[in-house]
Amino acid sequence: MDEELKSALEEGETVLWQGSPEDFVTLDKTNKKPYIIRVVITALVCIALIVTYGAATIPDNNFKPALAAVIAAFGVLIASSTFLDARKIRKQKYCITDKKLIWINDSTKKIPFETIKEYLFSTDEDDHTSLLIGADAVKRKSSKWRSLAASSVYMNEETGTCDQAVFYAIPKAERFKIIFEDQLQKKA
Repeated sequence: MDEELKSALEEGETVLWQGSPEDFVTLDKTNKKPYIIRVVITALVCIALIVTYGAATIPDNNFKPALAAVIAAFGVLIASSTFLDARKIRKQKYCITDKKLIWINDSTKKIPFETIKEYLFSTDEDDHTSLLIGADAVKRKSSKWRSLAASSVYMNEETGTCDQAVFYAIPKAERFKIIFEDQLQKKA
């Protein structure tokens, strides 16, 4: 057991399941078409902004190439986000204990079972099963699951519920589901 997981455990807490996302292709059936659409739209918007900026500033000899470079850089960042999200997810670790779910990425997030009011296990076109937690995640298309999984876990401090968390491409998902639902029922 690694140190990050050890530090997330309470005294006497038992680890029931742990793993990392199963292997996946970055531009698979689920994500390739939305990626291409996003890249084309981003490129068109960036080109339109740069051309409009140039048309408004070049006649007055006030064109700043750095601004055009910043617009282009934002376009590249948006286009590369799919690959950055995939890289981030591949480094994640998931854990089920007798008290909570643990999600380890850049930071460690704990999701007590009592905070989970809505969830859904769903499988995408590429046969990756994910756990979607919270109303926002449950409603999203499968092409959005990775970006949600690469972001953070969102806990609503006012209601005490988990508003959004995604455990993407769970390995041995049936086993994970059985353990998760058993623990969730015990805490209900």
